Amino acid sequence: SEDAMKNYMVLRQLEDYLMKYTEDGSIQEFCCLMRCEDRQLERLILERQDKQKGKAPIDLYIFDPARMAVRELFSREPIFEPILDGLSFQEGEKEPDLLYKIPEPHIFIAGFGKLGQAVLHEALLTGDLTPFSRIKGYEKLRVTIVDHDKEGTRSKIKTMYPAIEKICNINIIAADALDRDVETELSKYPMPTYAAICFSDPSINIGMFRELTDYLNMRHINREHFQTGNLEKHTDCGKYLPVAVYIDKNERELLELMGYQHGGYCRLIAFGGMEHILNRSNIVDSRIEQEAMSFNYAYLSLQGIG
Repeated sequence: SEDAMKNYMVLRQLEDYLMKYTEDGSIQEFCCLMRCEDRQLERLILERQDKQKGKAPIDLYIFDPARMAVRELFSREPIFEPILDGLSFQEGEKEPDLLYKIPEPHIFIAGFGKLGQAVLHEALLTGDLTPFSRIKGYEKLRVTIVDHDKEGTRSKIKTMYPAIEKICNINIIAADALDRDVETELSKYPMPTYAAICFSDPSINIGMFRELTDYLNMRHINREHFQTGNLEKHTDCGKYLPVAVYIDKNERELLELMGYQHGGYCRLIAFGGMEHILNRSNIVDSRIEQEAMSFNYAYLSLQGIG
């Protein structure tokens, strides 16, 4: 079920049922996969499971389809790759000089539902590309989010990451997917180096992909003359710009038929096909990452970031 609390109640009932059979030794351990897309509830469940070790007969694997989809996306198309591919260094440059020339990514996220939140979460877990960047507008990881509910989005981010401003610049554009305001507001910021279109309706995503790539291709072509508000002239920070789009198989074929597989500077990266993601191997890998993230969350909490 998509209802995480409902899934948890079923888990508790299953635990009570299995406890009857562990007392006589007929069941040693029972593997259980549970869907949970609520990060706060997931933490509480994992904390409880740690306390129940040796008592409860369940070996629990929690999975979040949205985060799994984004991890699969970032494994195919890492957020740093276009930047690193586009860099050019002079022979004999010293290491500190190289580090100053590497920009941090600017990630554009359209739609801040489950998928959009997962993109932000996984991007933050990726960490810094370089803490020494001196590229104007790209000194820290920058994230620009499009969502019609600006205050709701800001509140979600603040709840999930109370001190996010220490490691990230967040811009929120209050607009719907196909509003012209998106281009107007986006023009005030440095050029994105990675984009993810994450609305739940794939047909909306197709429309936004076409509008966004037309704008970004134009901006790239005219980059020498493009001013970003009070910032310096745009620095060309990537060899190409990945535009990840949540679409299913039919829409993917439609985009390819329309010739949008490679849209100039922008490159279509389709993601989110659950038939390729929801398998035991990915869920087990998700558990390993889950344990690593639990450690990372505890560390960030001590630093006042998590």
